[in-house]
Amino acid sequence: MSGTVERLDGQPIILVTITGHVDGEIARSIYKQSAEIADAADEMLYRILDVRQMTTSFSEMLEVVRESGKGLPGSGRDPRIKNIYVGNNNMAKLARDLMKQFGVEMLMFLSMEDAHTYIQNQIEESSQLSG
Repeated sequence: MSGTVERLDGQPIILVTITGHVDGEIARSIYKQSAEIADAADEMLYRILDVRQMTTSFSEMLEVVRESGKGLPGSGRDPRIKNIYVGNNNMAKLARDLMKQFGVEMLMFLSMEDAHTYIQNQIEESSQLSG
């Protein structure tokens, strides 16, 4: 499994790319890195979780969902971060649905382009409301 976490230059976006299996340990690492980015930011962040190449088992996904439900900094329940899934496999859909049961809302898009368009629209709308 490979999981990368990066903040996109000049944008309030954390990009997490997951390939292969993911488990609780990997989720904690992603949350820790996301929390560090959020600590240094002075704005709401959007985290795109690109799970198009994720292949994981049901038990591993339950472990990830439980970790997110704990409300750790940088997790899916961190109020500084809005979460967005990019993917269309059944396990990603299941994870999104399970996360809802733990109070974690996640939108899901089929492409990175759609996710970026959504985020840009949200940023524009927010700046119009505050400006």
